[in-house]
This record gives sequence, structure tokens and C-alpha cells, in this order.
Amino acid sequence: MKKALALILALTMVFCLAACGSSGTPAATEAPKDTTAAAADAGTASGTTHNVGMTISSLSNVTWAAQVAEIESELKELGWGFTCVVHDEDPVKATTQIENFVNSNCDIIIINGCTTGGVEDAVAAAQAAGVKIVLDASPIEGVHEDVLYVNDNYGAGYLGGVALGEWFNEVYGEDHKAIIGAMTYGTEDSLIRGGRTKGQIEGLESVHPNYEVVAWADVFTAADTMTETENMLSAHPDIEAILNWGDSMALGCLEAARGMGIDESKFAIISIDGTVELCREIAAGSAIIQSTSLGGPTEQGADMVKILLDLVNDNLPEDKTYYSPNLSVTRENVEEFLDSSAG
Repeated sequence: MKKALALILALTMVFCLAACGSSGTPAATEAPKDTTAAAADAGTASGTTHNVGMTISSLSNVTWAAQVAEIESELKELGWGFTCVVHDEDPVKATTQIENFVNSNCDIIIINGCTTGGVEDAVAAAQAAGVKIVLDASPIEGVHEDVLYVNDNYGAGYLGGVALGEWFNEVYGEDHKAIIGAMTYGTEDSLIRGGRTKGQIEGLESVHPNYEVVAWADVFTAADTMTETENMLSAHPDIEAILNWGDSMALGCLEAARGMGIDESKFAIISIDGTVELCREIAAGSAIIQSTSLGGPTEQGADMVKILLDLVNDNLPEDKTYYSPNLSVTRENVEEFLDSSAG
């Protein structure tokens, strides 16, 4: 348990962030894959650089931590400034951070989270000052962003639910009543959180309709998920599977289940994110049977940089929206996935 937590926490310490300065389930529109070098040349050939500020919900989430690390690395290669700060889903804190970015001459601000609003005035003031606003992962009520990079969260969840239903059919039989617990994160509607958990449940129902969700918990970190998993399994020892909103949760869920002596051959965990750490658990035959990759956190970071290059080079799609891809990673394809993610 301590080893797993140490791994998760270590991934949050990978940042050496430079301060901003004055130096210069619709059809998916993915970030351009073959024009990075040309876009980079167009963005830097004249000596033009940009200063990017990012405010994010948390860096204790392994997926976001890896994504931010990739953004920082690639922007550094371009000679751009980059600062990332954490707002902890506090709109007052995020508002101050946005104002500070503007005062520090950032010309692009990336906002992850703050989906319940509260930053509208700060964003509008930043845009009035000529700053471009990029929303990462989800829209924000009342904010008219310049670019949106979003996950098809319902679709990602649905793939996991289908995999779980197939697992129940194989392990317990088609007529078995599945007993489920669910780890969610915040509001689960199609606009705000994208309905990951709803997708998981409806995907399960499409394959194994005989089920009951007997326990819910709203969590985010691995540590919180460990506590809630212990609570769930103590109160409902008949639970056979737990849905997780993201891989940090799933890793915490796995450690807690192991600590309680759960038979992993009869217990299933599904997730969303497709991190290498979690997919190694799938490959090892653990209770984690599936995760939906959203392109992988490193790939999402690289895509964000391509989106920023599209933004500064006036090369955005008409709807100014990009979607990350979804791929269900299971025991059948995990080795291929890990090989493609090597390095």
C-alpha cells in the first residue's frame, strides 16, 4: 500500500515550472498529428514566443501530473514560458491565479476544472486584455473559451461498462445479479463531468442488464479512494466490482481491496485514463480488468501543445473544439498498448 502511494505521489513531483515573464459524442476533431514541426517553425521562426499560464484542479492525480509535465517539456523546447498552479476547485483561488497570469504578461491561459463557474469575470477581463483562454477536459458554465480540449467522457465510460459486463458474463454467468460499487468525481452530468460513471453503468447494462449499484462515493485522490473502498467493502462485502472515474482512484481501490484480502479473480475494477501504471496492473492479471485510454496523459499533453500552436497560428477547426480519442484497454490488447506507449 505504501509503495503504491509513493509511486502516485512521486508522479506529482515532476515539475520545475518556469514563471511567466515578458519574453515575448460528436465527431472527433483531434489535435493535428502530422504538422507539429511545421507549426512549431511557424510559431518560432520569427522569434515570437508566448507565455502560458495553466491552473489545474490538482497535481495529485497521476494523469494530470503527467500531462502537465509533457506540456512543460514541449513548451520549453519551443522557448515559451510556462507556469502551472493548482486551484483545488476553488473559484476564488482560480480567479486570483487568472488575474496574476494576466499581470505577469501571459498571453494564453489554460484552465482545467472550475466547471461549476465562479471565474467568468476573471476570464472575461483576461480576454478583454487580449489573452486567449483554453479550457482543458471540460467546458465551464458562463465562459466563452477560445479553444476547448475535451474528452468524450460518456463514450469512455461506456467502453468500460461493456468490458465489465463481458467479465461478469464470463466469470459469474449471464443470469448472475452483479453487485456494484461506484467511485465518482463531482457532478455527473453530460455538460460538467461528461457522464463517465453514467456511461460505465449504461455500458454494463447493455451487456449484463442484471445488476445493482449498492454503494457510491465521491472521491478524487488514491488515498481517499482507499478509505472509501474499505468502507464500501466493509458495509457491502457482496460487492463484486467497483467503477472508478479515473486511474488514480482505481489504483487506490486496488490497494485497499488487496489489503482486505479480496479474491482478485472474482473481483473487478474498471477505470478511465489509460495510464501506463494502471495498464501494467491489467497486464499482470490483477483485479483491474479495464481502463479507457484517452490518448494517454503524455499524448494529451503533446496534443495540448499542438492545439496551442494551432491557436497562435490561427489554424483552429471551425468549432474551435478538439476531442481526445477513446480506446478500451483490456487483457486482450494491453500488451500491444503498453508496447505502443513505451518511452
